[in-house]
Amino acid sequence: MRISFDGSATNVDENGFKVSPDSQRVVFNAEEIFGRKILYTVPLNGGTPIEIYPSSGAALGSEVALFTISPDSQRVVYRADQSTDDVLELYSAPITGASSADVHATKLNPRLPFSSKVYSFEISQDSKSVVYRADQDVFAEANIYHVPINSGSTTQLNSDLTLGGDIFYMAISADSNQVVYYGNQDSDDVYELYRVPLAGGTVTKLNASLPFGANTYTFSISPNNDVVVYTADQDVFQDIELFAVGITEEDEMRLPIKAHNGAVAVICL
Repeated sequence: MRISFDGSATNVDENGFKVSPDSQRVVFNAEEIFGRKILYTVPLNGGTPIEIYPSSGAALGSEVALFTISPDSQRVVYRADQSTDDVLELYSAPITGASSADVHATKLNPRLPFSSKVYSFEISQDSKSVVYRADQDVFAEANIYHVPINSGSTTQLNSDLTLGGDIFYMAISADSNQVVYYGNQDSDDVYELYRVPLAGGTVTKLNASLPFGANTYTFSISPNNDVVVYTADQDVFQDIELFAVGITEEDEMRLPIKAHNGAVAVICL
């Protein structure tokens, strides 16, 4: 059964589709004859595809760079240069698409400085919030922000950055209460691990003090939301080990895992 278009006016991106968590709909990217990539939604049991990312009103040459379906299967959040070509911003739309009487999508970020963009995003498991990374306030200075999935005020989650600092990765805990992030927030060229409540608040550094030249490298949140596991040369420079710390406490332990060459490359929880 074909569930996309029955004509040759569009080509579906072979890697650009996702099935909703409730298995009711498929969201897919398709390229029209003029080269514009449009985001569509269609029932899994068949029907007429409906636009999520509009073919009309979007900037010439624009396309969806990344999209995700919310865990409750109600909304699609996507990153696209919809308003201005080559300016990637964040949008949220109902997964059912939009009729001619509806607004297609809501922009989640405020107006960005010249040449700035949204780099990445994650939806909370309760489907109420989006955390995204962007140089929203100062060009080339990436912070992380919280915004309600239906739009609203944005809140910067990380502390103010040192000169040359950036936030590089973030993850939301499965209970949708905490955000763990990684970056050189406090000192340029020193990459550390932090935790902050999802809605914003006090930022807590998770790693212990590091030797000169040392860093944290990778991290993962345990499925029960209690522990953050991370790699770091926290005790001896270039001697990378695994550590665990309570996500809301500062109790820390070193895990009894260490590669023979003193390097741990991958964490799986």
